Amino acid sequence: MKAYLILFFVVLLWGLNFHFAKIMLNDVNFLEAGFWRYVFGVLALFLFTIKNLPKIKALKKEAPRIFIIGFFGIFGYNLFFFLSLIKGTAINAALIISLNPAITLLLATIFLKTKLHFNHILGVIIAFFGAFYLILKGNFSNLDIVHFSKSDLYISAACIIFAMYNVAVKKFAINIPNKHFTLLTNFSCLLTFIVILPFYGENFTFPYSEAFWLSAIGIGVIGTSIAYFLWNYGIEMAGAPKAGIFLNFIPLSTAFFGIFFHEKLYHYHFISGIIILGGLFIMNTEYKSAKKIITHFFISKKDEA
Repeated sequence: MKAYLILFFVVLLWGLNFHFAKIMLNDVNFLEAGFWRYVFGVLALFLFTIKNLPKIKALKKEAPRIFIIGFFGIFGYNLFFFLSLIKGTAINAALIISLNPAITLLLATIFLKTKLHFNHILGVIIAFFGAFYLILKGNFSNLDIVHFSKSDLYISAACIIFAMYNVAVKKFAINIPNKHFTLLTNFSCLLTFIVILPFYGENFTFPYSEAFWLSAIGIGVIGTSIAYFLWNYGIEMAGAPKAGIFLNFIPLSTAFFGIFFHEKLYHYHFISGIIILGGLFIMNTEYKSAKKIITHFFISKKDEA
């Protein structure tokens, strides 16, 4: 129960991230936005662990894994996350991200040998249909001209990368304390931003607005250091597939906070959200319960006939 409360609190915080990121992108390019997010995020994590910093000798074995997870899992996710929000909406991005549990389950089946049942397969299919409905903007007449926008493609890539991150945390974060793992993977992400920024050819465009700094601190301290620390802790306790379930609530959190950020909502957002949540509910129902419900449904239909 403790793990579930922690994970639910994290997704509430992550619902804010989409709006903070949109505000930051009004002032800077996507790489600068990511850089400032992790400046504040890593600083907060460093202050949190300053009394008990990891010893370098003890980290030699884990250093390659830490860097790989920080580079691919965190930097890779953030790269596509910010790219998706340049022209895309926070609500669209959050709904596509909510497919993460389905992708996490599929990857966990491959790499963690998680057993896959019929209700998992059915739930995944329904969840992906919900995302497809979102891309069609609720109009099936658009089927013949359906296409992913760049924003949809970017956030889909971010979703897959974050699913890989979830599996990697469960598989490799067992030999190092969570707070050290969180600090070092986030620091690896920050180093990547520092290395890449000069090659991008952009200079920092000071001064930034007050709204930018408030958003940078919010997404860095709240949505990064606190959220990632608690998320990794939740994964350790509950496992990657169960933790991934809670990402289903990000669209609801994003939509709720969207009221305060003047984000527009359309009918297809609500419908696709319900379909995705329904699919993920089926996916995470106990196999025996799901089988009993489905069997009862078909027997009832047969009796009526």
